[in-house]
Amino acid sequence: MHYLTCAIIRKDDKVLICQRPPSVTHALKWEFPGRITESHLPTKANLSLKIREELSIDVLVGRPLEMTQQAHKSPALCRYPVLCTFSSGEVDMLEYVQAIWVSSAELSYFDWTDTDRPIVEEYTRYFENSNPPSRIKEAFLESLIGLIGFTLVHMFFNVYIGLLITLILIIIIGIYSYYIRKNIRKRIS
Repeated sequence: MHYLTCAIIRKDDKVLICQRPPSVTHALKWEFPGRITESHLPTKANLSLKIREELSIDVLVGRPLEMTQQAHKSPALCRYPVLCTFSSGEVDMLEYVQAIWVSSAELSYFDWTDTDRPIVEEYTRYFENSNPPSRIKEAFLESLIGLIGFTLVHMFFNVYIGLLITLILIIIIGIYSYYIRKNIRKRIS
């Protein structure tokens, strides 16, 4: 069995992905950096050193995601993606055409190598299961607005003024949320 290791490097809710050069197999396709193929599980030090050699950055190597196997290949290939956190340095393309930071929602829009496509799916599942939906932020804002409105009602002793101010604040937050979502859709498209 051979292990194909790669690093899923995260920084500020984004992931670093790299585009292969035109002179290699799978030209100009996207992949996660730090590819190590060995007959045994690589160590954290090996992966950290590989990232330093490829991109001139330091990472904190974390835990692996679930391994996936391709038994139909000879020898059998086991994908071993490892979660890493960006530590320091400036990304320098020593072995890639480009390296960019993208959100997990944007990962599916890139042309991935065949070996990295299942890793993208696994990471997306992991990310969705480990992060609460963004609706929690909106619910928090709506609760905060309700609390402000309730406080204003008690301050002014006038229910109508408090309700009017609360309604105005809810409309402002709704408009703000609409434009944020619209901008995110533009960036993804």
